[in-house]
Amino acid sequence: MPVFTVEELQAAVDNGTLGTFITDNNDTFQQGLRDLLSLYNQTTIDKNTAEQAQHIAEQAQQATEADALQDANEYNRQVTEFNNRIATLNTEIQRLQHLQATPTPT
Repeated sequence: MPVFTVEELQAAVDNGTLGTFITDNNDTFQQGLRDLLSLYNQTTIDKNTAEQAQHIAEQAQQATEADALQDANEYNRQVTEFNNRIATLNTEIQRLQHLQATPTPT
């Protein structure tokens, strides 16, 4: 397929022979238009793919944040349970100390 330069195209414009130039190079122009359309379509696909990837990344971040919140809630639940057990043990220790300090009747 013949290829022309920008200078050749500009010369055809300057000489007033653009119509003939386009006719003579019709296949090249059509291929160029197909190439441009293909590039446009690929750019659109790439843009859509990038938007989808961004959406997926946002969903992943939200899921990660939700998981982190769930993990933090579980940690807090376990800490509360542990603290309750310590409080129960402290109460039992105080009861035993009180029993130990109370004289036994003879």
